Amino acid sequence: MQINSPSYLTGIERSGIGKDGVFCGDYVSLVKNSTSRLVGDMTRSASGVHVSSQLTAESLNHSKLTKGQLSEWLYTAFYLLDRCCLPLMGLAAKQTPQIEQLKSEKIREQEKIIQLQNQLIEKKEEEIKVVKDTVVSELKSYSSVVQESCSAALAPQKIVSAIKQVNQDVDRSRNIIIFGVEEDQNETPEEKITAILDKT
Repeated sequence: MQINSPSYLTGIERSGIGKDGVFCGDYVSLVKNSTSRLVGDMTRSASGVHVSSQLTAESLNHSKLTKGQLSEWLYTAFYLLDRCCLPLMGLAAKQTPQIEQLKSEKIREQEKIIQLQNQLIEKKEEEIKVVKDTVVSELKSYSSVVQESCSAALAPQKIVSAIKQVNQDVDRSRNIIIFGVEEDQNETPEEKITAILDKT
């Protein structure tokens, strides 16, 4: 008995899905759509079944289902398994070692990145320590210079000399010069100045 290609497989057969061992996203969508139509029709035709999870061999074994319909469903299920699901599972099995290798490589690369980050952190800490030591050294040098300058400026001899200079300046600011007054050899300057100032 000749059975025509089921309508469920029209898009799949036309696409050549699975023949080259490659399955793209579009192929997966085609298989899902065909499977969904097949299971939907079987669920609607089965006896006492409302959802696909309730399908059983007994629910499909009733007089309303023709031999032709059952044959079409059987062939569609066979095609989907043999030409789509099994090759796809085989492809996935072949790719598993590659995926595991990629995972291992990714882990190794992440470990390298962590190692490099740690080295970078150590380098930055070293640079900060060098800068800190340099700043501390420069501050000590500056402090030493300032201390020596202050010590020299505040030496006792310099302080005494500065006080004498100030006293001399103060004493000179009190001096008075009087012009046009005759000098006597036996005079007392304080008495003469007092007498002059009293007259004014």
